[in-house]
Amino acid sequence: MSHIARVGNKAQNIICTQATAVAALGATRIILDQHGKKTDVVAHFPDGSVQRLQVKNTDTSAKTTRGHSVDRRSWVDFVRPLRSFSLRAALHDMTLKQKRVKGQTWLCNLFKRECSSREESELILRRSLLGDDPGHTPSQFVATRLNSDKTAIVEMSICPTTVLVDHLVSTLYPRPRLVKSCIELGPNIYLQRKGGDKKDSRAADIQTKIKFDASMSHLFTPLPLPLPESQSTTAPPEPVSV
Repeated sequence: MSHIARVGNKAQNIICTQATAVAALGATRIILDQHGKKTDVVAHFPDGSVQRLQVKNTDTSAKTTRGHSVDRRSWVDFVRPLRSFSLRAALHDMTLKQKRVKGQTWLCNLFKRECSSREESELILRRSLLGDDPGHTPSQFVATRLNSDKTAIVEMSICPTTVLVDHLVSTLYPRPRLVKSCIELGPNIYLQRKGGDKKDSRAADIQTKIKFDASMSHLFTPLPLPLPESQSTTAPPEPVSV
């Protein structure tokens, strides 16, 4: 498991147990959702309603980032809805971990063809972020930042999933681009082989990654963390509506 994934799992657990994080969302409690679903945690509110959230531990104002995984599928499942032969072939070759030969274009010039369309990129994007199970589609994305010890959340912000998806769709390239060993759909979304062959039995799976960088920070609304009760000298803050 990568460093980003390990820290991300910590953030998911902390948001369920840190009282100030729960209060910042205006929730009464937050619980982990079923593993492997698009929703990471489920927030329960005083009026009985619930919100399904995906948590990404990242600084949304960072200038550079390797990206955070939002989807992982086998090649067969990934390409099933795609019609483009060249894109399917390129994705298949990517899973084989083929080495690039100096002076030779990777994938034997497959990407020089009119291989795919913006519509297929949008299909991949929406499926990756929303998933195949409407019962576990996140309604909000929560960005967190942990302290140096990775034991507490010190910053939180939130973005409706619809806003995030619409922004990513608006920035998609006219056609996918082959960059090194990845396939870029837009400046903030790309596809790559999972990797980790020695430790991962599904190393050949295809991951969809999102770069939560400075260009996306305006999409997220900060959620101030209230002081713990032991330090608070004022009335508790009003719940934040999400």
